[in-house]
Amino acid sequence: MPGGVEGVMGELEAFKKFQGSKTIGGSSGPTLDLPRRLWQNMVSAVPIAPELKWCDVKKDDLRKLATLVVNSDLHVSGKNTNKDEFVTAGGVSLRGVDMSRLQSRSVPGLFFCGEVLDIDGVTGGYNLQSAWTTGTIAGRSMAAAAASHA
Repeated sequence: MPGGVEGVMGELEAFKKFQGSKTIGGSSGPTLDLPRRLWQNMVSAVPIAPELKWCDVKKDDLRKLATLVVNSDLHVSGKNTNKDEFVTAGGVSLRGVDMSRLQSRSVPGLFFCGEVLDIDGVTGGYNLQSAWTTGTIAGRSMAAAAASHA
């Protein structure tokens, strides 16, 4: 995660400051774009009561949460029997991406493509076309960014 524990800590503290009346368990990883279920499991693991308002979360607990977000090692344990592995949902929220260049709005120089993005499609080639198209756009954008810094 860009910025490490301190970067995530900054995001969490900013969310606490400006969205303090919301419950911590009702969020989906504030501006971290984490899937809701993953976020809720991390909040519970700290442990922080999910109904606790952001303004009431202790700084020490926020640091534990930031550390967990950055240092979690997630393992895939197998395929889902419902064949959900063919089309995935979730990923980087499109709200946080400049879609004309596929660059992160919050981390300049970070580009996304393919199934990393929160784009759903019908199987049968649509996801492949999305991956090829977004890969081309992101690649060209990275090359343009590198050329402008050279």
